[in-house]
Amino acid sequence: KFPGPEGPSSDLESASRIPGGKGFLFAESGQEGEGARRIFFAVYCNGKVNIESQVTWPVTVENVEATEVCQVGQQLVFLYAERAEGLPATKLRWAKLSLNPLEFGAFKEVTYEGVDPVGKGARPIVALALDSDGFIYSVSAYDSGNDDGPFRSVVWRIGKMIADEKGNPQVELGEDKRLATLDGLKVESIAIYESKKGGKQVYVGTDDEHYGGIIRLLPGVP
Repeated sequence: KFPGPEGPSSDLESASRIPGGKGFLFAESGQEGEGARRIFFAVYCNGKVNIESQVTWPVTVENVEATEVCQVGQQLVFLYAERAEGLPATKLRWAKLSLNPLEFGAFKEVTYEGVDPVGKGARPIVALALDSDGFIYSVSAYDSGNDDGPFRSVVWRIGKMIADEKGNPQVELGEDKRLATLDGLKVESIAIYESKKGGKQVYVGTDDEHYGGIIRLLPGVP
C-alpha cells in the first residue's frame, strides 16, 4: 500500500538497501519530467514490505535509474545519477539522508564522463552500488530502442565515497576499472555481496525486454 493520494507507484526504477538493516529506499525515475517523482522509505517486517513514508524528489530529475544509500561515519548518504541517454556525461549527486522524518540535505555533484558504451542509445549510468570500503560500482548500458535488442552493458568501478577533512561525504572519482562487458544483455541493477571472511562478489540483474531478465554472478571479479 502506497501512502498519499497519488496511489500506486509508477516507473519505480531503483531500490537501495539502507545500511544497518533499517529498511530500503525505493525511487521513481521522474519519467523525463512528466511525473513519477516520489521516493519511498520501506521497512521489511514479518514477511511483508511496508511503505512507512514518502517524499517528492527534493531536486529536479529527468530519468533516474541508479540510486544507492551508504554510510560515511555515522551519517547516511543518498547517492544517485541520471541515466543521461545519448549524452557524453552524467552527474553523480549525493546528500546526507535522515529517515525520521525522511529528509535530504544539500546536494553536491561531480561529472562522470561515459567511457563505453557511448553515442546514441548509450546510458552512462543505469545502476549504482557501494561496498563497505566505499568503492563505487556502476553500470553503463546501450539500448537500441528495440525491445528485441541489440543490448550491451559494461560494469565499472569508478571511484570511492570518502569523508573529507571535516567528515562530510565526498565522491572521489578515479581511473575507471572495467569489471565486465556483457554483450547482448541490458543490465539495470548491481549488488555487492560481502562474506564475513571479507570476500566480495558482484551480482548484476538484467531487463532484456522481450527476452526477460536474469540475475548473474560476475565470475572472476574479486
